Amino acid sequence: MGRPVNKQNFGPDGIEVQAKVGSAAAKAGYIVKQTSTHEFIVNVGGKEYTSRMVEKAKGDLAVGEMMIAVTLADGSVVPAKSLKGHVVTAGGKATVWATRTNNAAPSKVARVQEEAPAPTPTPTPSTPADPDPTTPETTPADPDTTTPTGS
Repeated sequence: MGRPVNKQNFGPDGIEVQAKVGSAAAKAGYIVKQTSTHEFIVNVGGKEYTSRMVEKAKGDLAVGEMMIAVTLADGSVVPAKSLKGHVVTAGGKATVWATRTNNAAPSKVARVQEEAPAPTPTPTPSTPADPDPTTPETTPADPDTTTPTGS
């Protein structure tokens, strides 16, 4: 299964999913347990179902499928292709993910939030070039090895 999703992201306060479990439209639910890389036990409307995570929009889900919405750094929301321990693949790229709390219900995770990319480091000023390696270094004379000058 690779790196499973941490169990702290499961349950009613965990990652929200959209799952199609019957003939009706997909409904909101949450992950109860991960059974394989793309297969999860989800709770929808108080009942548990086995559901396969797919990279489809909510309206395109077939019975037995679920999707997780991912908000990318540019603000667009796309379905996740895969979700592993610390990496989500969505929008054609894999990135480290963190959960984001929904403002309407502070304890509930609304979706997986892609972390913003790290700032580009600013170049540091260049340092002076190293001395010419062919030039012998001059060091102060060691007083123990010098010859006395007349005593």
